[in-house]
Amino acid sequence: MAVPDTMIAAWLAAIERFRLARSAWMEWGARNPCPREGQLPEDLSVEEEAAIFADWEKGSDAVSVPYDEAREALYALPAPNLDAVIVKLQLAREILVGWDVERELTPILQLVEQDLRRLADEKETPTPPKIN
Repeated sequence: MAVPDTMIAAWLAAIERFRLARSAWMEWGARNPCPREGQLPEDLSVEEEAAIFADWEKGSDAVSVPYDEAREALYALPAPNLDAVIVKLQLAREILVGWDVERELTPILQLVEQDLRRLADEKETPTPPKIN
């Protein structure tokens, strides 16, 4: 099955936007460490920790491309082929380094599963021959 050029172009643009946003966000994070110094995880409730993180993350709005927006846009795009699914998994792995795995991993894996199911269904459904 041929993949439309527009779908591949959208996918490549989303990957580039995501990588730029991630790079800018990581640079911002390196200059502005999360304010957890002196606090142990057991000192905070889940809600308190989430509020501290959310407040800290708001400062990242100064980066050129909002990271969460770029990440969500990339994962929402259907992968045009199996190579794109592999890229999606690679990017997911990169995101998870140093993060709360459950919060990040579950939605990503659900989207990758949807992509794989769709690609498998398309492969099983034979394309009717073109009549000239």
